[in-house]
Parts: sequence; structure tokens; C-alpha cells
Amino acid sequence: MNAINLLKPKIKSYYKLDPSSHRFRICPNDGEKFMTNNLNRKFCGDKCADEFHNGLKRDAGNKLLEEAKTIIKNASSPLQSNKPDIPIDAVKKNVSIIDTLTIDSVKGSDFNLDWL
Repeated sequence: MNAINLLKPKIKSYYKLDPSSHRFRICPNDGEKFMTNNLNRKFCGDKCADEFHNGLKRDAGNKLLEEAKTIIKNASSPLQSNKPDIPIDAVKKNVSIIDTLTIDSVKGSDFNLDWL
């Protein structure tokens, strides 16, 4: 268990820890064992649920970035498409622009592809 997990508030349960119970859960984020009052609960706390889902989003974003870098590296073989070929310099410029953009955490951000 991480030291940070000692500071987070735990879900209080009326039940004793019993692995054979249908209320017994293991948190997918930190592996904490707990008993739940709410049968739909999967995480030991709201903070753990947030950390888990933010990690999934971060991993998905990193995967997309790696795919973009792979496409740029393999740009010597043009993609089969009906669209005209885009020069590799323009693609590199677009990736550098995207890397510098800040995304609004509340509203999100929309960017016109023509602008890129």
C-alpha cells in the first residue's frame, strides 16, 4: 500500500472484513480490501476511483501520441488514401503545435483541422 493511501478517507462499512461475503471487494486502483454497503461500489473511495479513471485517460492519450510519432517516423511510405499527400514537415509542425496546446479541464478544447 502506498503511503498516500494512508491519508485518504476510507469508506465506512457496517460489516466485518469477510472474503466469502458478497459485499467483499478489492479496489482495482490500490488493491485495498474492503466491505461495501453499496453493492455497485467497485473502489474503496472516491479518490481511488478518480485516480484510476484519470490513469486510463492518461494512458489512452499517451498511446495516441506514440501512434502519431510512429506515423511520423514511417512517413517515408505514404499512406494509401484518396486525399493528397501531406508533406512530412507539415505533420511535424502540427504535432509540435498540439504538444504546446493547453487543454481546458472544464470545457475541453476544440481545434479546427484547417487551422492545423
